[in-house]
Amino acid sequence: LLIQQEAPLLDYRFEPNNGLQIPQGFTFGFPGNAIFDKQGNLWVLNRGPVPVTAFDPSGKMIKALGEGLFGNRPHALRLDPEGNIWVADGSTHIVVKMDQNGKVLKACIAIATAPWYSCANSCMAWCLSASMKIASLKNSPNNIGSMVK
Repeated sequence: LLIQQEAPLLDYRFEPNNGLQIPQGFTFGFPGNAIFDKQGNLWVLNRGPVPVTAFDPSGKMIKALGEGLFGNRPHALRLDPEGNIWVADGSTHIVVKMDQNGKVLKACIAIATAPWYSCANSCMAWCLSASMKIASLKNSPNNIGSMVK
């Protein structure tokens, strides 16, 4: 097994504030996830008071959603084929489905089954059949994970 000891140089440049135009007074927390939609907008999940933000291709913030919906660790963000927003929060163990205006359409809650059990909804994906899957990491003594349909 050959393991490369040095990474190749990449032709990247530093952009202060990532080139995103965050409005003055807006508290932008630590980013947990980022994805692009079909229109080229960048959706960023952050750990601030308003966790779901969208930026147009020029970097201008065009949406800020989800205030008060999540705990302190939202970390998975996906858009489904219809453009709905799905957010998983590891601190409250919920997955929330919202429309593009922030209206909650569905919420799923992981139920703890033992005192040591904690469900951190880690990843979401859609199958070709358009059914959503949630991968969950269980912080249990044997670290067993699961897939929820």
